[in-house]
Amino acid sequence: MKLPVSPSRSSGSDGRPDPAFAASEADFEKLMEATYQTAKRLLPFMAKRRIPLTPFNYRLFYDYFEGGGEKLKERLDEILRNRTVLSPELSERLYHEFYDYLGDRARKLTLMGEKIGSISQDLETNLEKTLDSTGHFRQILSESASQMRDSQVSNGRFKDMMEGLLQETKTALNDQSDLADHIDSTSRVIANLTRELRDQTRLASVDELTQLYNRRYMTLQFTNLTAERGDGLVMSLVLFDLDRFKAINDTYGHNIGDRVLLVCAKILQSHAQAGGHLACRYGGEEFIVMCPDLDLDAARELGDSVRRQLEGTAIQIRGNAIPVTISGGVSRWRPGEPIESFVDRADQALYRAKTSGRNRIVVEEEEAWRDRPVPRSPEDKVIISINPDFPQGRQLDRVAKILEGGGLIAYPTDTQYGIGCDMRQKRSIEKLYRLKKRSVKRPFSLICADLTHISEYARVSNFAYRTMRRILPGPFTVVLPGTRLVPQIMLSRRHECGIRVPGHNVPIGIVKALGSPIINTSATLPRPDGSQDDDDEAEGAALAATDPLEIEEAFKGQLDAVVDGGPVPGHLSTVVSLMDDDPVIIRQGLGQL
Repeated sequence: MKLPVSPSRSSGSDGRPDPAFAASEADFEKLMEATYQTAKRLLPFMAKRRIPLTPFNYRLFYDYFEGGGEKLKERLDEILRNRTVLSPELSERLYHEFYDYLGDRARKLTLMGEKIGSISQDLETNLEKTLDSTGHFRQILSESASQMRDSQVSNGRFKDMMEGLLQETKTALNDQSDLADHIDSTSRVIANLTRELRDQTRLASVDELTQLYNRRYMTLQFTNLTAERGDGLVMSLVLFDLDRFKAINDTYGHNIGDRVLLVCAKILQSHAQAGGHLACRYGGEEFIVMCPDLDLDAARELGDSVRRQLEGTAIQIRGNAIPVTISGGVSRWRPGEPIESFVDRADQALYRAKTSGRNRIVVEEEEAWRDRPVPRSPEDKVIISINPDFPQGRQLDRVAKILEGGGLIAYPTDTQYGIGCDMRQKRSIEKLYRLKKRSVKRPFSLICADLTHISEYARVSNFAYRTMRRILPGPFTVVLPGTRLVPQIMLSRRHECGIRVPGHNVPIGIVKALGSPIINTSATLPRPDGSQDDDDEAEGAALAATDPLEIEEAFKGQLDAVVDGGPVPGHLSTVVSLMDDDPVIIRQGLGQL
């Protein structure tokens, strides 16, 4: 079985968003003000009725206030009347009942399928009507012929019979003509719908910018192929990642970055088409070529051919040639293996390609990388690269798994690199205090995903909410009264806790993947005496770590992973107390209140 190659890029499409959909700043401000006014009424309403403030419940009751449909209002009114407890399971079930997860394209496919079914039913009804008319006409002909053979027809009766037959003939001909016209028009409608259905199906399977197949389509093809061929299937996979792609975006802009992606996609497409393989854009600057009937050596040769061609392609920008290289990892499918671990082993090989100098293709090692324990020895390096603009879900899940296992990680924020652990892991918190050589009387801060997440771990006044809405996400640490969900060790004597929502996609993505806040502290480099405590704020800022390789070297053997999310400013956050209705700046940092 040969996999379909990637479709050709349609002419005239630059893959950029339609500017007609860009909202003005004024419209955005109006939308935010309307959202705030609704939330201002909604939150007391939910609190009074003891409705848990969860993302599911917030969305349901937000639309309840905004007139999100009669059925939703009736259902929630019934729940409120009966004082039904909104358990997490019930909230999620209601959410799935009233909000589907189909995208616009998938929804169009469903509607077109229903329309084609309706047209087919209509055509079948007309056909049955015409067949009934034809059967009736045949019955009259048969009866008339029988009477004539029996010589039972008088002249007057014969004339009436002929006129009746003539009328029935006209009716049958008209019915057949109507059916022919209906079939003709229906055929044209079905042809148009089929063409649109094919186009929408293609759009749902193709990456908009590069016109390569997307991750969803690759997963579907993997499932079909492994089911069809079974354990006898020989298949390898090459996971590619453009080297230093963020630097290209930062230096030349995202338009040039898109051009680089298109050049890479064209090269991958030509190699996939030549071998009957499948090339897809896996996410961000990552691509995959899935190769049925290729072993590791053949897949490595294909990957190296792609690497050499891209390296030799001159991408001219303002008269200068941009050097572009790519690294790759190769894995071979193991019978019964899901696609996640198949890709994960290629990712481990890709990681070794990156850490050994980039611009190379590395084949997986023989040991089972997917079962490799979290490294603990000083010789082990775990630097996980995550795109700060479009964080890869697979990498975020990988970091979350390390945290769930009790690990300590370093990660970028909008101020400087931080070191943190899962808030639910008591031993990890103790280990973090030992690493920083910090008194347990000085709590660390928390990193939450958004304002709704903050409300689970802190009591938020109206004033505090309005203030946070203006400054978060951003380079601030807000001090609020903590709830019982915050570990006691993270609270001050006044039961205060410091909370951050950084203006950086990577830590936010990690928190969401983990499903819990991260205990956070600055990744300051050791002082000459080896101390890690950051009591001295000025010195803490001076020693702030901004390079993930530098962090890995400084904390060798003490961190379970260092997340490389690119450069950061290297400044402290601004600490603001929102305990009362007047904000108090405890420490001035990067954020300006």
